[in-house]
Amino acid sequence: MKMQMRHAHSRVGARAYRPSNCFEILENRTLLNAISPGNFGAVPNDGNDDRGGIQAAINAAGPGDVVQFSPGQYDINGELVVGNNKTLHGADNHASKLVFNTGFSRYAIYVNGSDNITIDGLGLKANCGVIWGTTNANHVRVTNNDFEWGYNGQGGERNAVRFLGSTNDLKIEYNTFHDSLSSDRAVILFNTTDTSYSYNTFHRINDGGHLDGSHHNLRVVGNRGDKIHRMGIEIQDHDARGGNAGDGILVSDNVFWDWYQPYYWSFGMSVSPAYSRNVVIQNNYLSVFAPGQTQPSEGGWGDGGRAGFAIEACFASGMVQNNVAVGPWFAHIAVSEPNSPLKDNKTYGQMGWQPYAAEQGQNGVGSIDDRGGNVALPFDQAPPLPAPLWDQSNNNNNNNTSGGNTGGNTGGGNTGGGNTGGGTTTGGNTSGGTTSQSSDPTQPDNTQQSQGGGVRYLSDMPATAAINGLGPVERNASNGSKLRGDGSRMLLDGKIHKQGLGVAGNSEITFNLAGKYTGFFSNFGIDDRAGKHGSMTFEVWADGTKIYDSGTMTALTPSKWRKLNVTGVQTLKLVTTDAGDGPRGDIGNWARPMVW
Repeated sequence: MKMQMRHAHSRVGARAYRPSNCFEILENRTLLNAISPGNFGAVPNDGNDDRGGIQAAINAAGPGDVVQFSPGQYDINGELVVGNNKTLHGADNHASKLVFNTGFSRYAIYVNGSDNITIDGLGLKANCGVIWGTTNANHVRVTNNDFEWGYNGQGGERNAVRFLGSTNDLKIEYNTFHDSLSSDRAVILFNTTDTSYSYNTFHRINDGGHLDGSHHNLRVVGNRGDKIHRMGIEIQDHDARGGNAGDGILVSDNVFWDWYQPYYWSFGMSVSPAYSRNVVIQNNYLSVFAPGQTQPSEGGWGDGGRAGFAIEACFASGMVQNNVAVGPWFAHIAVSEPNSPLKDNKTYGQMGWQPYAAEQGQNGVGSIDDRGGNVALPFDQAPPLPAPLWDQSNNNNNNNTSGGNTGGNTGGGNTGGGNTGGGTTTGGNTSGGTTSQSSDPTQPDNTQQSQGGGVRYLSDMPATAAINGLGPVERNASNGSKLRGDGSRMLLDGKIHKQGLGVAGNSEITFNLAGKYTGFFSNFGIDDRAGKHGSMTFEVWADGTKIYDSGTMTALTPSKWRKLNVTGVQTLKLVTTDAGDGPRGDIGNWARPMVW
């Protein structure tokens, strides 16, 4: 047997609260306390001020402990301060609601120190701002929360999340920002490294967020929103140039539509880090109106009687590709740097200026490097809204979801590899071997042309179904425990992988390829964190037929890689098993899984 179990009553695994009827794997985990604010006098739904009791619970929590809120409304007159190495966690479905009444220019939660802090699963309502990081932030998670804010506050302090210093490994994911048109912005961040602002939902807010400064390995992926007044996303890099210039920004698969009272500053997204390299803006869908409509559904037109740009793009190097703009934007894509590459973008309907335009930038007037496929089509041919990249109906503590942590960069992270064994191939054309820097097997064959828009990482594509042996499947992190986003870095053979899917034994992740791709690649194996424990198999299934089987891999087996022919395949499934001996130590990684 690979598992030793005991009931977890008032104890929880690292960074993860566990209900009392669950089991946990014990090795390699530190058991930590769950602290209840009720034990310090903070009783929900009693109408009394709960600030003192909640702050006492936070102060009593040791490093890594979880402050676990019960269902109900907590009334808080003033601010809370959260120090390093602490977690605030709410009941399922945002049933723990913290309602703040702060000063006119104050935030509700001051994250003081900003190292190893998690705020997860809470309903957060504040008259001004909500979360303010006062210093540099390292390893901070703001996930699965419900935000309503800024209805009685001062100007620029009306932000849901704001970090003044640099951020490293900050994840703002799977949150809902809603009904806050009188607020300023959902987030304000500066100087990000390995940061993700992804898979969030917006509804009836003023602005989706402003990210400024030098950005390295920044991901803005899979956000969705309607009835936004100003911008969906804004990224800049003021004063970040030369050796301080950013590198690796991915803005992908975001969907914004039906602007509230659109006006000349209503942009789909302004991605203008002028000095940054390797900036990719791809697969975004931006519609001024609701699908099929020709006027704003609420509020009419704002100042100027027109919207701004669907996409404003300005970078030192990068690509704008496979984006869709619908309705009367002033322009679909406006570039402000010379020779800005555009490929396979589509606009539907009449633009106020022109579909693809050049504007004045910091280095003169921009120009377009047309790589082909940039077209303007009639409004009535516009495609419907794309499906979400995650299951929105199960945003909190659901084991059957493909969501999770993100990180990484536009290049996909490190290759990794080590020595590989052959495994068992039961169908399809395959190749396998040792991953090396000089001969990278992860590159698609030059003779093969994808119909799906180039190389795509499966961790950036929607899964049609996903199950996992322990907690949710994690995006771009190793498998953790019961909560989404509680995984760690993906490590295979001592190499960090920033792109991939983290799973336990007995997992299945299904993708709809729709016959658009010809090749598949992935590195895979048991994460180094498993130590000497763990045994799994890794399988690839195409349209119900197994086309690859790794055979049993243990924690001591070097990672493997495989290229497979998936020409014409409709449904691709990645499967792991526990190799028949139970789940102990089964922390599996599909690293850099991609199709082309």
